[in-house]
Amino acid sequence: MMIAGILGLYFLPTITGYKKKNAGAIFALNLLLGWTFIGWVVAFVWAATVDNSQQVIINTAPNREDTHKHLSVAEELKKLKGLVEEGILTQSEYEEQKEKLLK
Repeated sequence: MMIAGILGLYFLPTITGYKKKNAGAIFALNLLLGWTFIGWVVAFVWAATVDNSQQVIINTAPNREDTHKHLSVAEELKKLKGLVEEGILTQSEYEEQKEKLLK
């Protein structure tokens, strides 16, 4: 009974994050580094955080008939930079979209 309690406490991060999209990675971290206090805490914090389900789709190739409705390249870049500053896009995603716009 005591061993079950210790194992339950040890794998608490895995149990907490079993529904997350990265549940396998949380389990691996918990299994391999959970014996260190820091590894256990990192796994637990990761398991307790909320998955970011927000997906940003930016259409950078407008239809020819809708061209007048779209922003200029400079306006699009400014909009993308704002998304990076808000934390919605990563810097690498910004650079990728910027390359598409400038081609």
